[in-house]
Amino acid sequence: MTTFYRILALLLLCGSLLVPASRAQTLPSNPPSLGVEKLALQVGGTAQVRATYAHDDLAASNRVGFGVRRLRLRLKASWGERVAFFIQGEGANAEFRVLDLALEYRLSSALQLRAGRILGARPAALASHTKIDAIDRPVSVGEWAKRTVGADAHDFGIEARWTQPQGHIRAFLHNGDGHWGRARGNFREEVGVGSTTRGIDQTGLAATIEAAYRPQAVAGLEIGGFAGRNTTRNPNTAHNDMGRAYTTYGAHLYWGATPGSQPLRLKVDFLGLDYETPAAQGNFQQQVQGLSVFAASRLFRGSEVFARYEHFDPNTTHGGDDHTFLTLGASISPSAWRGLPYHQERITLAWTTRLDPVAPSYGLVLQAQFVF
Repeated sequence: MTTFYRILALLLLCGSLLVPASRAQTLPSNPPSLGVEKLALQVGGTAQVRATYAHDDLAASNRVGFGVRRLRLRLKASWGERVAFFIQGEGANAEFRVLDLALEYRLSSALQLRAGRILGARPAALASHTKIDAIDRPVSVGEWAKRTVGADAHDFGIEARWTQPQGHIRAFLHNGDGHWGRARGNFREEVGVGSTTRGIDQTGLAATIEAAYRPQAVAGLEIGGFAGRNTTRNPNTAHNDMGRAYTTYGAHLYWGATPGSQPLRLKVDFLGLDYETPAAQGNFQQQVQGLSVFAASRLFRGSEVFARYEHFDPNTTHGGDDHTFLTLGASISPSAWRGLPYHQERITLAWTTRLDPVAPSYGLVLQAQFVF
């Protein structure tokens, strides 16, 4: 929290004080350029507040109440057209924490490098939190993040992104564990009196590639996929307190990727996660798979009704532990009525149920979203 506010205060101070001061002074007729005119600051944020009724049959409990799903602040400082610094913080837990902390460098109009703690190459279902189709992302992609690099899916590393109107390719070389702890994800030791490795013998890394293609012949169509390998064996992957390497993969087919983008939208997401089976763990095999099918239709300008069916299996090598989810809902966008982006102001009502004969549960959520 302290680090985030210090950085924010410093950048805002530079933007608000340096520029006026350089113009107010009596300068020679041909003063040297200070470069301040190249500095551009962009401040944004997201608020998602909700009211929820939920029922859990296994615990024989019901709950109703209000909550804050996300409360985020974003700051981007650009220096000219090539260099930028990006930071995003989350405050919904009443403990403001940094999610993204990145340095960006644009090599050309198509090629960009990013380094730091970022949301790099990943499953397409991990779309921007401002453009989630329903109330929440598919369960399977949330479980995928928890079982790989961490619940928020961010990791420390460097990414190259090549972008064209017809698609993009992203290559991400990363630590494989997005934890902020210096003994896990945030390796920032120096050569000094103490240990330069913190006594940790770890040379494993992770690599992920993501690609998408958008053919011009069919407006709104996107076909893509991702694949990755992680050899760090971090605690998120543990079985019997022993971390495991894994291979992950997935594919998606979208016709209308974002809410409100076209009258009819269809989306299919598939992802898989295969863990290694070391002999020390009794040759325990685990393969995780998830499939999500989504459809949305425009009712009138600035509105959608939607449905999503999802099947998630945390271990395909063992039967009986898979889950099926069904979501039905609708959203309206007051901002779209005024010709602004659909996601800027959005109110969503959705009902989700877990179709489990042993432990069924369901919830009804009304959520308001504001993005600036």
